[in-house]
Amino acid sequence: MESVRVSILVAALCLVAGTPVPENENRLISFAVTTETPTTSLEGLHREHENISSVCQSMIPTHNGTQAQNSVAPYKVNVSSTAVEPRGIVTVQFSGLTDEQFRGLYVQARTEQDEPVGRFLPSADEHVRLSSCGRGQDNAISYISYQPISQFAFQWLAPDEPTAVTFRTTIVESFSKFWVGVESDPVVVA
Repeated sequence: MESVRVSILVAALCLVAGTPVPENENRLISFAVTTETPTTSLEGLHREHENISSVCQSMIPTHNGTQAQNSVAPYKVNVSSTAVEPRGIVTVQFSGLTDEQFRGLYVQARTEQDEPVGRFLPSADEHVRLSSCGRGQDNAISYISYQPISQFAFQWLAPDEPTAVTFRTTIVESFSKFWVGVESDPVVVA
């Protein structure tokens, strides 16, 4: 409890002084707007990214105004196929270009009109949450963990109607270091 108080005090002093908050690998990653005090339990972690609608369009995590990196992301988004039939399944895999690790992902399959489509399939992993953006259901997915990983995969169910999509991803390396708009090759649904 004392370390939490010290962390809050350091963060408050940094914000008042206008300096960056020191990086802490155990800081809560969040893709949602919340008024609750972050916790360090997995239960609190899940609660933090269940109300994810606040980032549906921007795909920017709510990390106290921290800005996304403007460099090329050291990560890649691969798809199992660049062509799929309506209601077909595509596996989407995330990994570093070399040995980079990450602690969070937020993913949507977006059309050329910038609309999220299709559905992500449920995962047994406790760090994964499905969410719904716009008119769709389960058309966004997030992964958040305190432990860094080097790769992860989700399965996506293509929509009923023909379209073309790109998997747009936010990849979080740490609380203050993340990339928005990391994209896969286009996938044609026909």
